[in-house]
Amino acid sequence: MTMEQSEAELRNRKSSMRQRAKLQDQREKSRDERREEKEQRLRELEQEANWPDTDHQGYVTLFASSLPELDVFDRDMQNKAKNWHMKLNPMKGQQRAALTTILPLGI
Repeated sequence: MTMEQSEAELRNRKSSMRQRAKLQDQREKSRDERREEKEQRLRELEQEANWPDTDHQGYVTLFASSLPELDVFDRDMQNKAKNWHMKLNPMKGQQRAALTTILPLGI
């Protein structure tokens, strides 16, 4: 989703929430409505921090000359991924399974 699309979706959802609130005349909000508002506030904060909604899959392979060095690379990559707001699922020894999950038709 592009930044513009994400911002437009946020504006539309916020407008929809405001309209529902006016129609409900200040009645007590349900748990789902409170949760939706909380999620909306979090998305707005993420948007302000320039973290648009994305959903991508990829395959990363790390190479090293020794296992200890590979472990160091792996820890470094995990730390960097957290800073970039990415989620990595390590699949040591499962390279074929990982590759199959990201290919459109598998192998």
